[in-house]
Amino acid sequence: MMKKYSRLIPSKDNSIDILSLIGRQKNGIIFWQKTGFMRHCNALGLQSFVTLAIKQFSPINARLEVNNYVLEFDDAGTKTIRIGLKQEPNSTNCALFGEAHTVGTDKEFHILVLEVIEFISKHMGCKFFVDDASGFLESGSEEQLSKYLDANRLERLPQFERINLGWNAEPNSPHLQVLMDGNNVVVEFVLYAIHKYKGFQESAKARITFKECVQYRVGAPNDEGFYVYGQSRFKKYEVQWGEFYQVHNSNWQNDFPDAVVTGIAGERTNHYLFYFKDETFECISSSYEIEII
Repeated sequence: MMKKYSRLIPSKDNSIDILSLIGRQKNGIIFWQKTGFMRHCNALGLQSFVTLAIKQFSPINARLEVNNYVLEFDDAGTKTIRIGLKQEPNSTNCALFGEAHTVGTDKEFHILVLEVIEFISKHMGCKFFVDDASGFLESGSEEQLSKYLDANRLERLPQFERINLGWNAEPNSPHLQVLMDGNNVVVEFVLYAIHKYKGFQESAKARITFKECVQYRVGAPNDEGFYVYGQSRFKKYEVQWGEFYQVHNSNWQNDFPDAVVTGIAGERTNHYLFYFKDETFECISSSYEIEII
């Protein structure tokens, strides 16, 4: 391991989060605090260490998004470091945990991420485990790092397939309901009954059943957050508000805020995204079924 990063320990151990892709991910860097006696972190500590990192490395934007701090180092939002807390297994204590998708960026950003982790580690007084998919942390070879980033750059961009052709949710009062049915997640809402989506009676409802759900979330952004504040992490890909998508080439294992975990991923997993009036719904499941009720 490079002496420059003497506080960083290469690791593929996913015991801190068995549902993560630690040890299998190809997107860049995942890092987590090496805890021990009196070596843990809480929300106030996280805020303090992130503030120090912001002052040291001057990202162009920094924000608290759900429970994670997001540090952005370019206008496109591709050079991003997410830092948050994760509860340790079988414990009430939390460890600092973060990730950065360096595939699709450049070697300078990949190295910057390691420098940020080393800086935080030094100020916390503890070491960090790091899963560096490129192998750079161990080899120190910038040539190897560049080859890895180039080889994985093009295939990682997400693609959005619109599902709701010919129908949509009511744009003002969809009355969204989300419930569990065994290992399925069921979403019900009022349909948009105008001529553009003809065939539905007034106040007709749709039910979407997401089969074998792995995780889901209902939360930010709402329509104002999407249009006014640009809060959707997918807006840069020209997705439209109020639409229902399947996300191909999704990086949901590393980029799925505030997830409600309901199962373990099987051989087939799909990422679904639906923007409603007051909230966004996302789900990872094997498939879905739609019916009018």
